[in-house]
Parts: sequence; structure tokens; C-alpha cells
Amino acid sequence: MAKAIKTEHCVAKNGGGFWGKRKEAKMLSKKKRRVNQKQEINFKLRHGKA
Repeated sequence: MAKAIKTEHCVAKNGGGFWGKRKEAKMLSKKKRRVNQKQEINFKLRHGKA
């Protein structure tokens, strides 16, 4: 009986498109997320959609 090859693995998948260190990628991602959230909150407050 042939052994099945395991195609999946149990490693964190971090987007796969960033070639740098995980710490740097997460730092940039968190910063971008915070900026986007601030912009969304300000937009909703200005336009009365809160």
C-alpha cells in the first residue's frame, strides 16, 4: 500500500506575498489597519452614518 503524501501543513500562513520578516510585515499591517479604521470612523462621523 502506497503512503499518502500530506499536502497541507500546520504552519501559520501570513499572506505569502511579503518577502521580509514576519515582525516587519505585521508591524506594517497593523499600522495600515489603524490608519484605515481612523479614516472610516472620521468619514462616518462627518457624514452622520455612525
